Amino acid sequence: MRPVSADGYDSTMLFLPPATEALSLGRFPLTTMVATAVLGGQLGKPLLPGTGRVLMTVTGCDKQTVGGVTLKGQNMGQDAQGFYATGGLPSFSATETDESGFAGFVNVAAGQVSIEGTLADGQSVGRVSLFVRDGSVSVRRLQPWTD
Repeated sequence: MRPVSADGYDSTMLFLPPATEALSLGRFPLTTMVATAVLGGQLGKPLLPGTGRVLMTVTGCDKQTVGGVTLKGQNMGQDAQGFYATGGLPSFSATETDESGFAGFVNVAAGQVSIEGTLADGQSVGRVSLFVRDGSVSVRRLQPWTD
């Protein structure tokens, strides 16, 4: 895990792939606290105190982003809500990743969580574990390997 912080931006934790992988998660923009709060409010899911956020990119074995993957989290708390990018914008009504492979969760309970990706036929793409902190963003890539 590599913490990243800057004034005016959300505290971010980058969970790097295993040592056998390249130490790159791809491009993840830092989010501003104001933009995150406004976005949550506009989507009808205001950020709750005591929770964090998870941003994911789903890739294939070739590390290229993939669509058609559904994410399911464990130990995320009752207020957690998943979203997927649709045409570059987050959507709480989408049910799988688009070609950007980008997805995430808001209002995730602080602590250890795991996230599994599956295809429409139920085949598992992979599973990852990470830690969520209150008020922080946790960033992780999901590709065909298991923690």
